[in-house]
Amino acid sequence: MSKAKKTASKPEESSELRKLKRENERLKKELDLVKKWQRFLAEQEKSDTDS
Repeated sequence: MSKAKKTASKPEESSELRKLKRENERLKKELDLVKKWQRFLAEQEKSDTDS
């Protein structure tokens, strides 16, 4: 199949695709938040050991 095909062949597939895209975006945001939290904790740990 080519990438030019933008819509799913069935309405149910289109609906599922939209749902999965929303979930994917949410998961990307959650992952970004977790990474930021890890960096924050690493900085806190570093500053605790520097004192």
